Amino acid sequence: MPTPCRNIERAREELTQLHGELLQLEKRVNLVQESLGKGITEMFGTDRQPFPALQEAALAARIAEWVVSRLPIPSQIPTARKQYVREQEAAEYMGVKVSTLRAWRLVRSKNGPPFTRVGRMVMYSVTELEGHMRAGLVLRRG
Repeated sequence: MPTPCRNIERAREELTQLHGELLQLEKRVNLVQESLGKGITEMFGTDRQPFPALQEAALAARIAEWVVSRLPIPSQIPTARKQYVREQEAAEYMGVKVSTLRAWRLVRSKNGPPFTRVGRMVMYSVTELEGHMRAGLVLRRG
């Protein structure tokens, strides 16, 4: 099982990425609002009579709401979980070096997780990695 520090780091990275995406979205909404205002000014001029149905701020807000409503909610985004990972990802997941995994494979150690070869490529099942980590779990006395 990954250490809590790695999970926190991943969460921070995801939050940073999400924050960046939200900033980009905000910039897009502002650009649409500016473009809409310029278009209305070009069509009707600066000294036009106000139309009750045509209020730029309200229209821009409705467009922004529509754009935001079309965005997928992070919990609804399907996360494709890999079934197999290469040795680098397996080592990171287990918190060991790649050389340790290789040594375990070389001597067919019981300390190492089961692996699969595809040609010369070594792959580890994520399910097997989780099972292997659970099997090594040391319970507290108490």
